[in-house]
Amino acid sequence: WPINGALDVQLNPNDPQIISPPAFWRAQDAPILYIRAACHTTQKPAQLFWTNLNSATPHSLDFQLIADGLEHTYILDLAGSKDYQGILTMLRLDPVSEGQKGDWIKLKSIGFEKVE
Repeated sequence: WPINGALDVQLNPNDPQIISPPAFWRAQDAPILYIRAACHTTQKPAQLFWTNLNSATPHSLDFQLIADGLEHTYILDLAGSKDYQGILTMLRLDPVSEGQKGDWIKLKSIGFEKVE
């Protein structure tokens, strides 16, 4: 803190996670998630998790990072998942499964409206 333009997260520990505060939205009102971020890592697979109001089991969507250190917008079609339905209560981003020294991600925005 303070956050200056982006949330700068070092991906050193095993299974680094960025977890949203508790929230409440209807899947049908927010079908696409936009993530604007830059990252540097040797790993490219990332996962986004969400929880439904009536389910204790998180659901997920895999996507690939572009790990060149430049900002990119990732467009995640959550409505394409059969598990993205009903009332949603939380998002969790796992940028990599196992961070290594020197790996990082700078999150500029995560939201349901496209921001350039």
